[in-house]
Amino acid sequence: MRVAVVVMLVGGLFAPQTPSRAATASDTLVYVNDISDMISLDPAVVYEFSGVLVAQNVYDTLVTFEGEDLTTIKPRLAQSWTIRDAGLTWKVTFKLRPGVKFSTGRPVTAKAVVFSFDRVIALNKSPAFLFKEVAGLNEGDTIPVGDDTVVVSLPKTASPLAFLNILTFTVGGIVDPDEAMAHQAGVDRGEAWLR
Repeated sequence: MRVAVVVMLVGGLFAPQTPSRAATASDTLVYVNDISDMISLDPAVVYEFSGVLVAQNVYDTLVTFEGEDLTTIKPRLAQSWTIRDAGLTWKVTFKLRPGVKFSTGRPVTAKAVVFSFDRVIALNKSPAFLFKEVAGLNEGDTIPVGDDTVVVSLPKTASPLAFLNILTFTVGGIVDPDEAMAHQAGVDRGEAWLR
């Protein structure tokens, strides 16, 4: 037995070495991210850093920032928007881009936007404060006008420009309502499934 162990040890000394790590060029940046804090991929729930990074790549929003410029908002799912002073409220009207589909193949419609915004408010998870407290939104403040237009009524105390900024975050991510409701458990509007 001792002879066999000695032979294996000596043989191991002369065995070709394989690197434990792959070689990396000295001018290559290797970036590793710890995503252990991720609790959900649901845009109505996600608020932790890792989840936001992933959700931003899964859900589209109506508007986004112009690259790294956080002062310029540009269209994403919305091809255009207008802000109108309606006396006691601001009316923010979004015209959706035609032909956009969810990964399910269903079209992105005004109904999907309304569902997504009302869902955030109803579930009342961490990011909901952006809609409720900052923008002053309640369920029913977002209405569809046909399939391609959405009108959001903001109280006069809210800033329409702040609202546009909020919509660039994951809380503004648009969910396929048919898919979410197909997986509803109780009254969760698909939250457990999207988790």
